Amino acid sequence: MSGMSRRRWAGVTLSAFSLPELLRASTRVLSHEPLITAQDFAQYPSVITPTDDFYVRNHFPIPDLDPTAWEMRVDGLVGQPARFGLARLRQAHKADVAAVLECAGNANNMGGVGCARWQGVRLADILAMCKVDARARWVRLTGWDRGKEPDSPGEIHYSRTISLERATSPATLLALGMNGEPLPAKHGAPCRALVAGHYGMDSVKWLQRIELIDQPDESLFMARRFRRLSGETAGEAVSSMRVKSLVVKPAVDAVLRGSACVAGGYAWTGKGSIARVEVRLDARPWQQCRLLSVSINLAWIPWSAQLEGIKAGNHQLTVRAFADTGDEQPAERDASRQDAYELNSYARTRFYIRP
Repeated sequence: MSGMSRRRWAGVTLSAFSLPELLRASTRVLSHEPLITAQDFAQYPSVITPTDDFYVRNHFPIPDLDPTAWEMRVDGLVGQPARFGLARLRQAHKADVAAVLECAGNANNMGGVGCARWQGVRLADILAMCKVDARARWVRLTGWDRGKEPDSPGEIHYSRTISLERATSPATLLALGMNGEPLPAKHGAPCRALVAGHYGMDSVKWLQRIELIDQPDESLFMARRFRRLSGETAGEAVSSMRVKSLVVKPAVDAVLRGSACVAGGYAWTGKGSIARVEVRLDARPWQQCRLLSVSINLAWIPWSAQLEGIKAGNHQLTVRAFADTGDEQPAERDASRQDAYELNSYARTRFYIRP
């Protein structure tokens, strides 16, 4: 999480709860510059997160772009470098993908995740028009947004690099719309990348340039951010979302009456689809949940479970999800990890039953 530590993220989350003027519908504003917001999952059990409630995680200020003058160039290892405005992009074959985006530093119940329908064109189609060179292995995506990082030599543009294989996946888009409406500025208008199945930092907003390269990218947001860290050693880059679940109800520290309640939330994964979700109340055996929609690759699935025979007092609900690939949530985070990414251990929430 560039520019904001995990402790700082938690701190502004608590601040947002305590300051009513920061509340907007079902979105908590955690930072104004750069804009960072988190959703409260008020749409549950709907699969689609409303656009106004969808989380925002920017690194720099939102650039002031005129959609009628906006252009994005494609160059590097291509046979036919080209520039694309909105009119030219809209002439390409249209695509529509339902997909989860999650901040790589999103901890349980923080709200840095959402699921939307994204409309645009496949990046693969645009690259094919530019005739990719056989030497190309990577695709660098650079946005118009720019600013200073604590360890940058000056102002830099936000950029990320993905593999050519991922760039040419049918689920990787140049998104122009969100939930059937034009893409809002805070979500990357006029054009952003959607790298479905990857954490959100790879879905670069406000695209300025797409560059084909033959070597791994050593720029700041690739070499010094979003990497697994054990001790002082920076390891592999963070990319695909891990299988994960969250609890929407009961809310954290909810006070309930009666001996039964309905639990619910969402589960998702970056590879495959969710096969099963289980809950455990306190030390009881695991209980399989009911999945409330058809499981679709790249989208999340809402789940629910009826909890019975609950005694008065404090209780803990634990949730875990399983993907059809065999991946599952770990009970605890790897103790050797020193970074604040891929936070996908069991989801837990506490609530209280009145006598």
